[in-house]
Amino acid sequence: MVDALDPEIWADFPPYPDLLNGELLPDPILPGRLHALLPAAQGRNHASQLCWAANGDLLCTWMGGAGEGRANMNILLSRLRAGERRWSDPIRISDDDQRSEQNPLLWLDERGDLHLLHTAQHV
Repeated sequence: MVDALDPEIWADFPPYPDLLNGELLPDPILPGRLHALLPAAQGRNHASQLCWAANGDLLCTWMGGAGEGRANMNILLSRLRAGERRWSDPIRISDDDQRSEQNPLLWLDERGDLHLLHTAQHV
């Protein structure tokens, strides 16, 4: 069993803030796998979801802001273009100043059109 908190595992990694750049890196625990840490565009970030786009890009969406139930909780999106090794900088894809937008879900319909569904509550 591998202890993910063992500092030896992370010895060859750059300092933590340098990892938040969206670059695909070899996983130190699971050989043959890659991982990336996306820059946090806002204070609290969670409820992420991945979706393959029709052109082969990989999309990641999540909610970010000051916290659930606050008006600045928005839906964000980053893209890993097919064949590239770095995720795009996050962009805000929802921005309702009267609602807390949460729990995003992306999906492709039978025509290949991309859709976003998320919850929202008045604040």
